Amino acid sequence: MMKNFGILIAYVICFIVGVFFADSILALATYPYDVLIWCGMICGFLYLYRNHREGFVQLFKDVHQSNLDDIKAQEKEKEKEEVNT
Repeated sequence: MMKNFGILIAYVICFIVGVFFADSILALATYPYDVLIWCGMICGFLYLYRNHREGFVQLFKDVHQSNLDDIKAQEKEKEKEEVNT
C-alpha cells in the first residue's frame, strides 16, 4: 500500500515539475515557435516511452499489424469468391 502511494506521489511531483518546466519554456518563445517546442516535447516523450509494453508506439504497431491481417483475410476471401464464381 505504501509503495503504491509513494509511486503516486512521485508521478504527481513529476507532473507538477513538468508543467512548470513546459510553462517556463513556452513563456520564452513567441507563437509559432512555442507550438514547435510543444510538438518536439511530445515527440520526445513518445520516443522515451517507445519500449514500454503499453505505450503509444506499441499501440500503433498493434493497430498496423491488425490492419495488415485484415487485408490478408480480405484478399483470401476475394480469391475464394473468384474461385466459386
